[in-house]
Amino acid sequence: MHLTSEERAAGTMSPENLALAVRTLNDVGYVVLEEILPLDWVENARARCDADIAEFVANELTPETNAERAGHVSMLAPMHAPYTDAIAVENPIALQVMEAAMGKNIYCMFYNTNTAYPGSMYQRLHRDIYLPFPELDHPLPVYMVVVNIPLIDFTLENGSTEVYPGTHHITDVAPEDSQKLLERAQYLPATRTNVKAGSMVVRDMRMWHRGMPNPSDTVRTMLAIVYGRGFWMTDPRMNKIPRSTWDTFSEKSKYLFRNSPIIEDSKL
Repeated sequence: MHLTSEERAAGTMSPENLALAVRTLNDVGYVVLEEILPLDWVENARARCDADIAEFVANELTPETNAERAGHVSMLAPMHAPYTDAIAVENPIALQVMEAAMGKNIYCMFYNTNTAYPGSMYQRLHRDIYLPFPELDHPLPVYMVVVNIPLIDFTLENGSTEVYPGTHHITDVAPEDSQKLLERAQYLPATRTNVKAGSMVVRDMRMWHRGMPNPSDTVRTMLAIVYGRGFWMTDPRMNKIPRSTWDTFSEKSKYLFRNSPIIEDSKL
């Protein structure tokens, strides 16, 4: 959805647009907040992220692991600028949507990156989280979302993510049963998240999706910041935050990362 210039300048959505964003998240499973980040920040973040991921692939992944991932690489984001800049982790517009949907006691569960390298193949169809009460035949309200920040225009040509709108409401297919998800998905409508760099995509993590082939010669990467309701359990993948980074955080960022482990710089 497009925001007005007044909303962008104020960093807040009108009541009407906020209601539309939350309704779209609840009904569809995701909402796109189009081009709300400055492109100079995006370009800087992309350059740093591309370099960090290249180092991660070279030093941390074996050729076998790379093959298993079909060219789709996830890396825990290093907890320093530009990744931890307030414009990303406490973006006022994205937070406005999440707090309206999940309450003001949300916290950041972990911070990741998702990259499709040139030549990447189809990722398996999946949900990002399990269903806490699989015996229920009706869905819970949204309790965990991921905010995706494309650091390059996402297009069909470079492997924009495929999503299945409305599937966050489906309760009778186990998230870990990828084969059943794939069989069921044949009869469901899918769409591609073709969005501009600088947009933010707020997505219910129960929605079915998959990474797509990237036949271009350009690395397609994005940031992925996961937020959950305050009562939800912490995630074992939580990022460790260096003390030097923590000391630069605003009170809002400290509140969002309140459950994250803080480590002294000397122990890095």
